[in-house]
Amino acid sequence: YKQEKDNLSNSEIVALSNTEFLVVERDGKFSGAGEAQKHIYKINISDATDVSSDDPKAEFGRMIGDKTIEESSWEELTAEGIKPVSKTLVVDLVQVAGYPHDKLEGIWLIDRNTLGCFNDDDFAVTDEDDNGIIEQKILPGADPKIDASSLYMIPVNL
Repeated sequence: YKQEKDNLSNSEIVALSNTEFLVVERDGKFSGAGEAQKHIYKINISDATDVSSDDPKAEFGRMIGDKTIEESSWEELTAEGIKPVSKTLVVDLVQVAGYPHDKLEGIWLIDRNTLGCFNDDDFAVTDEDDNGIIEQKILPGADPKIDASSLYMIPVNL
């Protein structure tokens, strides 16, 4: 799976079939504090390289030279003939729903036209400055408020 940029998280996956899935790809930023990415992609593994069937006895799995797959660049993987899954953007939650939270942590396929999306509010507390002081987790923006668990019902076309 090739992410759109470095340091993103894939925090949820939902199967649509044996080869198609919905995947969350997100950063950990609040949209009210600047640019944030909260995307849901439809992926298809049919044409991707199957690296899971490599030698199961290999200590570190498949190696690219002296690196594991995870340590290798996409240029190195491509040179080895490794092809990522195909993916199509289903929804950008910041654009469609103004998603203000830092973490998109759950998705629920209600039906082929409706996707439930959940945030992780961390019990509405944070140690933002990493100083051991627990504070309320506040959503930044023009109208700041305490973060809370929320469900977004998003129309989709799958």
